[in-house]
Amino acid sequence: MKKIFHTLTSLILLLTLCSCSFSDSGRTIHTLHPGDGITEPETVIVTVPGETVIVTVPVHEGTTSPETQADDTNPVSVTTGAVTTSAPSTSLKPEFGYVLITDSKNLGKESMATLIYPALQNTGNAEIENKVNELLADIAFNDFTGNENCKDYEDKIASNITVSYTVTACDVKLCSPAFMSVRFEAEYTLSDSSDKYNFIYTHTINLSTGKEIKTKNLFRDFGSILTMLEEGKLTRGASTQDFDTLVDMKDTIARLRSGIAYGTLPKVYFTEDKLYVIIELDQKLGGWAEYSVPLSQVSSYLAISF
Repeated sequence: MKKIFHTLTSLILLLTLCSCSFSDSGRTIHTLHPGDGITEPETVIVTVPGETVIVTVPVHEGTTSPETQADDTNPVSVTTGAVTTSAPSTSLKPEFGYVLITDSKNLGKESMATLIYPALQNTGNAEIENKVNELLADIAFNDFTGNENCKDYEDKIASNITVSYTVTACDVKLCSPAFMSVRFEAEYTLSDSSDKYNFIYTHTINLSTGKEIKTKNLFRDFGSILTMLEEGKLTRGASTQDFDTLVDMKDTIARLRSGIAYGTLPKVYFTEDKLYVIIELDQKLGGWAEYSVPLSQVSSYLAISF
């Protein structure tokens, strides 16, 4: 009888230690970890008022297509990703990953903000996991409310203008035990205008501290990277169709150089082996292009190491 009691007690303690949660605006996400092995699935339970989404996620790299169940009247979608690279050791478990949360916020009347943001799971460090996940949810909303082109959205709603802000893409470009680098795209429309504003945002999170790293603090010498761009040593990647007709690269690089002195750098993100620099025009024009360079070629200019 004592043996059964001790077994039950140990099981309850194990389940308590292996569960974690965070909350954001009525949403709670609980992740139950079945153990440290990578062959057993884990269950992610996403709850919003009146709605539950249950996702079974195998704990291994390459998870991309979980099944979801949601109410179509207030849809929530969850997709998953996993660690993509090795990095300096931290207190996070090596097989941790993330889910992508889609969340709709009513801004008042018929105006809506539809957000997508990642949330860590299976880190084995509840304190960092909760801190990072709360930060990522805040970032997704603050990208909207802090945008100069959107700051007056409350006044517009009060004037019976319908506001729509939608994150159209959220890509976790790097998810290592040390850093997470995320790239967002979003669009903003107003019912009294046919104009559509397109925005792009990037954020790099230090997973050891649970804090975002300001772009200026990612580099020791960004000026040398601009020189490489000027010399054609960065590879042109994705861009908007109108970028080349709207931008003068010589003038743009000169403008970027002048901004370095004030700590104003272009948006950047990291992958497992590359740095991406985003050159963009005024957000109202919406033109932008990405340029990449192997990390091995710019490591001496970085203030962080991978």
